[in-house]
Amino acid sequence: FESAYGMSANLVLDNKLGVKDKKETVDPSLIRQNIPHNRKDARLNYQKQANKTVNETAYEIGDWVLLKRSHGKHPKMNPKWIGLYQIVKKYGPVNWGIIDYASGKSKVVHHDLLQPAGKKQDALITANS
Repeated sequence: FESAYGMSANLVLDNKLGVKDKKETVDPSLIRQNIPHNRKDARLNYQKQANKTVNETAYEIGDWVLLKRSHGKHPKMNPKWIGLYQIVKKYGPVNWGIIDYASGKSKVVHHDLLQPAGKKQDALITANS
């Protein structure tokens, strides 16, 4: 790095430990002492990022939901949410059994693939009943 750019490389570890001069050495025991703290920080940051996309909607048996479409010939042109499904059974903490309103077919899906049906779908159900 020095021969290519004419200066020494600035490492992230050097910045965290406050090393200003490259000739100054970093004590390995200091690095070992910080490992548990750094692991904890990394774990918390990972959890924070992962929890940004968590679907925390609570469903109950009998609720009407839409299913996220994940396939098709032209996925950009297809609607993102399809059908009108009713929740019929809970399979563990994150999986739900649903039944298609139109065809009567059932399937088991992960809760991240479900979205509560809005008022438009509720009106459709009452109109068809």
